[in-house]
Amino acid sequence: MPSVSIKVKGLDTVMRAAKEIPQKLLKELDDETERAALRVVNDARVNAPVLDGFLRNSIKVSGKKKLQRVVSSDRPYAARQEYEHPTKRGFFRKAIYKERVTFRAAIEDVLKKVGD
Repeated sequence: MPSVSIKVKGLDTVMRAAKEIPQKLLKELDDETERAALRVVNDARVNAPVLDGFLRNSIKVSGKKKLQRVVSSDRPYAARQEYEHPTKRGFFRKAIYKERVTFRAAIEDVLKKVGD
């Protein structure tokens, strides 16, 4: 299974302070995190190599902790296709990299709504 880790600075501090954060804000941030993860899944599926379609269909969002999502594949050859294959497709990494700007902007929009 490909393992791509994205670190968010300050998330642990936010989660500890979550008792002070309005639940509506947490829900909106969590919803935006879910939407971003689904966009990553869709983009990774489009760019994944296709022989029989099993790899594409195995890419999904799993693990739903508050403000955290895991995009993964249960196919044992997914990591090999991601990192070792001569084509260097990097379909997971490229999807995550492409989503970063959109996700940041969406989070900023959510936080601006709360500030208004």
